[in-house]
Amino acid sequence: MHRLTTYRPVIGFLMVLFCLALLPPLYAQSLADALPGDGDIGTEGSTPITIASTVTGMQVGFAREYGKTTIWLRICADSPNFQMRSENVGRWQTEVFHRTVTSGGCSPSTGSWWRMVYNANPNTGEIFRIYATANDTVLSERSFMARAARTDCRVTGYGVGVCTPASPTPVSAPEMAIEEPAGGQTVSGMVTVRGWAADGGSWNGPGVTDVHVRVNGRFIGAATYGESRPNVANYLGDSRYAASGYRITFDSRAFPNGAATVQVSYRSAISGVWHSREQQFNIANGPPAAVHTNTGLRAIIENGKTTVLLKVCGQGNNYRFRSTIASTGRVLFDGVYSAINGCSPEYKAVINASPGETLRFYTTVMNGAISDQEFLQRRRDSCRIDAAGVMRCLVGDTLPPPLPAEPTGPPPPPKIKPCEVPFFSQIDPQWKNDPLRTGHDPRNPCSPKCGTIGACGCTLVSTAMVLRYYGADTDPRRLSECMGNRACLFVWDAARSCSGGKVTGRQGYWGFSYPKLEQALKDGPVVLGMSKTEKGQTYTHFVVVVSGSGDDPNDYVINDPGFREGAKMRLSYYTSRRWSLGDFHRYVGTRPTCPATTAVPEPTTAVSEVSGSGEIYTGGTPATTPHAFLSATVTGSAAVLTMDERTYTLELVAQSDGGPITEMRLSSDTKPNMDWQPFTPYVVMEAGDSVTVEFKDASGNVSAPITVNPHMFQVEPLAIEDYPVYLPMIRR
Repeated sequence: MHRLTTYRPVIGFLMVLFCLALLPPLYAQSLADALPGDGDIGTEGSTPITIASTVTGMQVGFAREYGKTTIWLRICADSPNFQMRSENVGRWQTEVFHRTVTSGGCSPSTGSWWRMVYNANPNTGEIFRIYATANDTVLSERSFMARAARTDCRVTGYGVGVCTPASPTPVSAPEMAIEEPAGGQTVSGMVTVRGWAADGGSWNGPGVTDVHVRVNGRFIGAATYGESRPNVANYLGDSRYAASGYRITFDSRAFPNGAATVQVSYRSAISGVWHSREQQFNIANGPPAAVHTNTGLRAIIENGKTTVLLKVCGQGNNYRFRSTIASTGRVLFDGVYSAINGCSPEYKAVINASPGETLRFYTTVMNGAISDQEFLQRRRDSCRIDAAGVMRCLVGDTLPPPLPAEPTGPPPPPKIKPCEVPFFSQIDPQWKNDPLRTGHDPRNPCSPKCGTIGACGCTLVSTAMVLRYYGADTDPRRLSECMGNRACLFVWDAARSCSGGKVTGRQGYWGFSYPKLEQALKDGPVVLGMSKTEKGQTYTHFVVVVSGSGDDPNDYVINDPGFREGAKMRLSYYTSRRWSLGDFHRYVGTRPTCPATTAVPEPTTAVSEVSGSGEIYTGGTPATTPHAFLSATVTGSAAVLTMDERTYTLELVAQSDGGPITEMRLSSDTKPNMDWQPFTPYVVMEAGDSVTVEFKDASGNVSAPITVNPHMFQVEPLAIEDYPVYLPMIRR
């Protein structure tokens, strides 16, 4: 629209006339009445809508016309309707105008523009605000003014000016609804929380990144977001808002009967700000279900041997526990007790246990009798006695690995099957804190973050596996010591000289291809490099390709030094996460002879006499009774133990001088969490999620948070070739 400086008393009338006179083919329409995009949301509907409409950009410019300044606008979008407005802030304003003329996705065309302000003088102090948007349908004036992109412009010279921001940018106009449970609705059992959330200022997509749900202030989870909602697209006037539905289900029996509040919070993709809405409803369940919240197990010393104390926590009419010897299934104690509301006393579930023995405990809380078969499928804990009064437990059937023996010298060579490539992990406690030395090339040293094998030793550890395969008496620690300052940046031929003559050469393959990899594997294992860029950060990693063929990464087996149990993974784990495969290397040596193998019986472990008891423990001063500290230091670590395509297992270790570790709190990218849960040394997480772990001891002291990113590694400089480089000489 246009500004006239001479006839201010009739400015509104002349502006419209002048605008229409300048642009006769482009009709103008006042939108004082409510139109689509500003009405009833209607029924939900089920027809999917493709998000087709997007705004790709807006541009404001200045031009000198007739001795004064014109401010112009161009909008680029694939929408059929373009709306715009200009106003002199605090002095006059125009109406919203609707245009449909487009060329190449821009309005009015890719080479022309709309006059938004006309006949403006420089440096008058006037501020001209430009509004614009594009949608599938025409917005009402009220919706347009709330959702349009905008910028404030000043004329600083004839034909020049400045805008803040430089061009119209999106504004945040968040809207949402809680549709289930409806206000005042009475619910029971499993309850669905459902509705929609969008930011009407979005140019591309519904404009919301996350939706979190709380009931009575308790976080129940991040809702699934992106369900098709055609009625929301109709209500907001554009198909870009179609995928705006959210949904989550929770068990109302976890909350008391009576009035309840659901709070839905959603984050705008434009502003990053969280918004929320609450709705009241009622919970009316039958008698509360039996709930088993935890089983507590701890070991103490009595009469020089180990007694295991057990308690059950929860709510219900009865609770039961059974203790057994894991290897034989022999029952030590089995008893049912009356109602529980909280935690039971501690019972002596096992007495006279010796180191090396493994035990299993079954526990439950119930409202009525259940079958023995069902009981055995409920909570199960497997525990190993590592020393008198020292026990490690794992929820589930898999027994935890034994504690590693204290090293008394160089670690023994790994026990491997004939002809098999051995596996080493760079985060193995035996060498993860050993130095990874640098300085071979003073002009290009390693990052200070790469000072240890655990931080950046994947190239060295992968090479140690291959050298060991060819018979070299080495491991990551000894290879690092042999290579000295050539370990980082890694010098391939320096590693060859550390093989004790078992490796006689090396072949490099530049640029990855599956045929080259398949051919190289016919002569032995291959050290393969890969890289990935995420959020502006580049990561590199090396693995050992053990076997495989063809062009399907799932058909290639790798030993991955990045995990504690990274042997025999699939290469597809990385390719499915968009890692780029790069150069690889093969060492030349005499492959081991594969002798005929015979079945070797598994060793048997003698189990000494272990007794069970349902006796309630009344206290005393057992050797492992912790002292309570008002303030203590809690430390811990988290390492990726195993990994597959869908999940990974964390091994958690924590300690405190204020008492035993009793609780932990885990929060991941996809499942934020503020609640504490009982400590367990092994946790299974969804693949791809980064997780933050905190530990709490019996006195309430909390550790600093530890973050584990299972699919990213420290930035490790690429290994180098120690060859001279010759540059061409140009003669003039």
